[in-house]
Amino acid sequence: MRVAAALLSERARRREGHPVDLARERRLNSGLTDRLRVPPGVAMSHEEIAGVPVVRLSASARPRGTVLFLHGGAYALGSAEEALTWVPACTDAGADIVGVEYRLAPEHPFPAAVDDAMAVYRELLGSVPADRLVVGGNSAGGGLALLVLQRAREEGLAMPAAVILGFPWADLSLSGQSARTNLGRDMLTGSELDEEAGWFADGRDLQDPAVSPLFGSFDGFPPTWITVGSRDLLLDDSRRLATAITSAGGECVLQEWPGAVHAFTAFPLPERRRYRQKMFAVVDAVLPPHADDQTGATMTPTPDTRTPGPERGRARFAALGHTVRLIKSLPTPVRERVLDAISGGVSSALPPFPDVLRLVETAGGIPDGTLWQERLLAERPHLRGVRQREIEGDDDGRLRARLYLPPRGAGAARAALVWVHGGAFVIGSLDQKEAHWPAVELAAAGIPVLSVDYRMCIDGVHFPAPQDDVLTAWRWAVAHADEIGVQPAQLHLGGGSAGGCLVAGATVRLRDEGGTLPASLHLAYPVLEGTLAPPSPSAALALASADLLSDEWITDMFRAWSGPAPWSDPRVSPGLADLTGFPPTYLLTCGRDLLRRSSEPFAQRLRGAGVPTRHVLLDASEHAPLDRPGTADGEDAVRRLVAWLDGGFEQVGA
Repeated sequence: MRVAAALLSERARRREGHPVDLARERRLNSGLTDRLRVPPGVAMSHEEIAGVPVVRLSASARPRGTVLFLHGGAYALGSAEEALTWVPACTDAGADIVGVEYRLAPEHPFPAAVDDAMAVYRELLGSVPADRLVVGGNSAGGGLALLVLQRAREEGLAMPAAVILGFPWADLSLSGQSARTNLGRDMLTGSELDEEAGWFADGRDLQDPAVSPLFGSFDGFPPTWITVGSRDLLLDDSRRLATAITSAGGECVLQEWPGAVHAFTAFPLPERRRYRQKMFAVVDAVLPPHADDQTGATMTPTPDTRTPGPERGRARFAALGHTVRLIKSLPTPVRERVLDAISGGVSSALPPFPDVLRLVETAGGIPDGTLWQERLLAERPHLRGVRQREIEGDDDGRLRARLYLPPRGAGAARAALVWVHGGAFVIGSLDQKEAHWPAVELAAAGIPVLSVDYRMCIDGVHFPAPQDDVLTAWRWAVAHADEIGVQPAQLHLGGGSAGGCLVAGATVRLRDEGGTLPASLHLAYPVLEGTLAPPSPSAALALASADLLSDEWITDMFRAWSGPAPWSDPRVSPGLADLTGFPPTYLLTCGRDLLRRSSEPFAQRLRGAGVPTRHVLLDASEHAPLDRPGTADGEDAVRRLVAWLDGGFEQVGA
């Protein structure tokens, strides 16, 4: 840390008007690099490619691909050995890393660095297929990576599989707003960067695309993952880059790290570990496996030799469960205030599923507060006319539901929806936001809704019990369609997340048993099997910024749902079912949701089975927008659902 402090002090002296001692800054920077260690199992060699010195890092005798790394340092500092900072994220994914020792300014201004990096890229294309090559860099190295690929495209060279940019310097003129608003909130300052920009540009206009790639063309650009801190002086470089790439038709995921400064990945912070995990996910996804490693098992269920259920969670989650049980015993007014105070969205990774399950089982179920519903009515007067009626019965199976009817005087309904909320098969009720909010909004728009409660998969409950409850509610709706205000042929069926699984599996049963099928299905961000398909390269980039769920979490959740039933049973895993004869289906997928790896393959299989299908991807949305009233993606999801039920389903396949 003393060396880092000395380097920061030396750069601070510049800002105070002292003469630049670039030689000392470089020595101090080299001192930092010297402290980087080659991890066990990784080999480092110094080589030349196309006459340019490089550092190669490898952990495999048979790498899946190569990552071309360009170091930062404002084009005046740094070395190729900084590629060690991308280990083990890249090497664990089976990739070699090649760090380029490009020439530095001011001794070697533009185009020296671009020429060096370009020569290495061109040479690598001769030995590494483009789909096994990733290009990236940090800070100035990120800008250099963009310059190289823009030149490569102009020369007609192949583009790499993906681009990884850490807090890139893409605009030497510092014209972004963050260069002013983040001044004093970041370690960087405009004055020192102005000096180094001049060294590199060597008299060129600082907004010349030859030195500032932000102002160049991004036509035909490969999928790009950008990460940057919210306090970074160069924050707007990343934001404008993302806009430019997507506006040109490319795929780009921008992840902003709240409170992080420039080059935050160099510091021993929790964010660095998470950043490396996400980088691993991107590299692992975009590099194809070796031909003899492909199993073709993207839709194969986990073998039935798995354990019958998830392992028992940690004791402290049982203690939390007892706290929840105590809250449930409070007088209603007090309980509601407490539940309202502790409610809120989840924005970071969930605890392991066994911990969640132990908490829920100890608590005897997680209650949902209702004060939020009162606020919703106060904010949206048009919802006040919606009529609600509780439906309960046990004559033909367990029935717990709530019927939402349009305001009195509304015209005849064209459609009605039987709606099933999510909650990982273990959490949720009719007062849950995902259960109540879409229902009351649709009813206010003239579409009756029967919102369905079902048994949770806790305390020994599992398949088929929750699905039986959904079928009981569906059959009630068919038999009482006149009470709902529609004909049976106007009833639709939908569900979100785990509710989507219950709905899709119930549809398999209705089709196979000759029951009344819904007019259409709506599956919102559903989980449809316990083993998710691998992500496409573009999905991997988007999912790099999503950490709410994990594959292990989904697997454990699915075990709780399936119980001893085999995952090959299409009623359990409708993602594996024969979909012939399914009704028209509207799939809503969230771009930053792990479960897109469930819904996207399902959309393809629906189309392959000849089912009229509409698949909508909300690029920037995380899981469960229908559980977030008032948010932009939540409002968009409700609006699209209203349009679908109001006749949009009739247009699919027309």
